[in-house]
Amino acid sequence: MDRTEVHRGQSFEVQAFVRTESGKQFVERIPVKLPDDVPIGQVLVFVGDGAALQQGSAAQAFVPQDLGDLVSTINKIKKNDRLYIKLFRITSGAVIGTNELPNLPPSMVATLNNERSSGGFTPTVLSPVLEKELPPADFVVNGQQIIAIEVIR
Repeated sequence: MDRTEVHRGQSFEVQAFVRTESGKQFVERIPVKLPDDVPIGQVLVFVGDGAALQQGSAAQAFVPQDLGDLVSTINKIKKNDRLYIKLFRITSGAVIGTNELPNLPPSMVATLNNERSSGGFTPTVLSPVLEKELPPADFVVNGQQIIAIEVIR
């Protein structure tokens, strides 16, 4: 990263180093623009391959109810021949099925936690802010890194 403190709406650069099996090294410089409405505070920047990003997704624990659910989930699977950048912030939320409900108000989290609620949900602590898929590479990408940045006024 070229810096660890960024203003809302400002761009920063992520440098991803990729090494092939033969030892040849590539440097990918990726410009990322923070959305204007990102809250002040810590944001986690994930840089990695599709499989690593998929491991943390809601689809991992998903059991489809019908063919439409299955096709929709398959279409959301990340590819392993490209890098992904995903920004997260730490909040309370929930996953119902494969739908992520980030940044829920405390009253909604309490309602979901109520013993009289029916259906299942999974609580989450990371809410996605931005996801960027880079163009395909000539090779399979494997690996990940998570870096924290501070969003300032």
